[in-house]
Amino acid sequence: MSNNSTKNIKMLRGINKICGPRSFFMEPYVSSFQLSSHYSSAKPAANAQNLPRLPVPKLSDTLNKYLKTVKPHLKDEEFAITSRLIQSFGAEGGVGQKLQALLEKRAQEHLNWLEEWWLLTAYLGYRDPVVVYSSPGLVFPFRKFNTQNEQLKYAAKTLLAALEYKSLIDSDKIPTEMMGKNPLDMLQYKKIFGTCRIPGDKTDKLSFNDSKYVTVIHNNHIFHVDLWGADNVVLSEDQIVQQLKQVIELSKTPTDNAIGVLTSENRDAWAKAYQLLTKDQVNRESLADIEKSIVVLCLDSAVGLWDNKDKNARQNIAAAQTIHGGGSRSNGSNRWFDKTVQVHLYVLKHCDLFIPYCIHQCICYFQALQGFGVDRHLLGLKLIAKENGIDIPELYSDAGFVRSAHMRISTSQVACKCDGFMCYGPLVPDGYATCYNPRDNDINFATSAFVSNPETACDKYRAALEQSLQDMHDILLQNTKAKL
Repeated sequence: MSNNSTKNIKMLRGINKICGPRSFFMEPYVSSFQLSSHYSSAKPAANAQNLPRLPVPKLSDTLNKYLKTVKPHLKDEEFAITSRLIQSFGAEGGVGQKLQALLEKRAQEHLNWLEEWWLLTAYLGYRDPVVVYSSPGLVFPFRKFNTQNEQLKYAAKTLLAALEYKSLIDSDKIPTEMMGKNPLDMLQYKKIFGTCRIPGDKTDKLSFNDSKYVTVIHNNHIFHVDLWGADNVVLSEDQIVQQLKQVIELSKTPTDNAIGVLTSENRDAWAKAYQLLTKDQVNRESLADIEKSIVVLCLDSAVGLWDNKDKNARQNIAAAQTIHGGGSRSNGSNRWFDKTVQVHLYVLKHCDLFIPYCIHQCICYFQALQGFGVDRHLLGLKLIAKENGIDIPELYSDAGFVRSAHMRISTSQVACKCDGFMCYGPLVPDGYATCYNPRDNDINFATSAFVSNPETACDKYRAALEQSLQDMHDILLQNTKAKL
């Protein structure tokens, strides 16, 4: 193993130190700031906004809706079995009513009876990799850079903009988001910067932090870069650029010991590797340093983006890079997928933003937004049974439930005014994912499917989607009376 290598860089307002890895063990990071880390499995937030409690839907309403939603998935004889199970489940004195009473009791004790459960079951307890299976990417409008200095100035501007936005969040100056007349929970904003997912056995944890530096990754080497000087003043754009140039200078050759690729693993496998790494003090301190940083900046290798004249082809490349980095032979190792925010800049090419889904979630249906969705209620009844040592009802192993829970099409609307879009992978092997950004004069759609699955074909799915949109356009045009 090589000795630790520390490079001092003199800035206008003091000394900032950057350390890069030179062996399998990640080098220690140097910082003059005292940092604190708060670990939490899933703690419900305080109700500073006086938000309404999440309601528990009526059992009869949910069961009636459930029958309507599962009917298209079942043959007549199967639907008859499901109907009998539902009737028994919701009968007077039946197990459904018992579980409903327990869930209503929980709702009296929690502002949001689902919040902790949902975070644990849908995210922190989910064992497949966060890459593709959980975390999305955001692709913003492309920018060309003529020189490396232009690229790094753009990176510095992006980091400074992030600090400015973080300051607005910390000082509670972000306007309250509304859904109609109803305010939305603004505490989610507090969990954007400095947050990291920590792998654990069976269940992960979240680390919430407030620090004054970022993690920069280049050629799979990982660096600590301070954004504040010794006088506690934010560095200038030029000072940050100089630090980023030093990062590139210190990591001209890619390292084969790419620790970041471990964050793309199955969560249990990554947890075992994490435990092995943390037995060494240098590794333990280095991992903690990454976890506490404000964001991760990935200075990536070029991916031939502008070799493609077709905009759609460029967007496909960019989308794949934001979701998985193009694999270990591209930029897939130049990542730390557990961080809430990663900004990707491709050398002399373009910029995009990656935000893991564990923080930002889109719920598509109005009833679900109001707390009256079928799946959440049924999940709550199942989890309250587990919590109280009650056998899981037969309803949850019935063909109707199994098939309706197999979501072959996953959709989300993530709107922004710029020519960007969010993208993510399908929820199931034979599924499709569709995220769309409706704008004034167009709609950006990002669709995906697994190439390895013989039952899906993204090109055909896209063609069908485009034809459906054209059909809707034609119908509306035919039935719209001219104003002249």
